Amino acid sequence: MKVAVLGFGTVGQGVYGMLAHSKGLEPGPVLVRAGKDNEPWKVADMNAIVSDASVGAVAEVMGGVEPAFSYCAMALKAGKHVVTSNKALVAAKGIELAEIARAVSYTHLTLPTN
Repeated sequence: MKVAVLGFGTVGQGVYGMLAHSKGLEPGPVLVRAGKDNEPWKVADMNAIVSDASVGAVAEVMGGVEPAFSYCAMALKAGKHVVTSNKALVAAKGIELAEIARAVSYTHLTLPTN
């Protein structure tokens, strides 16, 4: 599964490196600040990640509540899995993110037919 990374500081670089050496996972695009997108795999627009059908999951390592919340909500609404260890985000918006994830999972649920 291709995993996009939101943020490329110390933690983001570590996550990206770990993905490059993981079995079953591969690094996807990395969201960076405008002007820092100097490599083909670095993007400054979150829409490049949510519209990429090859990306199955997003690892948020930005920290803080915004724009992390908005980006995670966008990813969930696009049907991507989201992983974060951002305590500030989870404390402030965890219930809202869970509600978004739940709503999206219901729209993707396939019910058996008789």
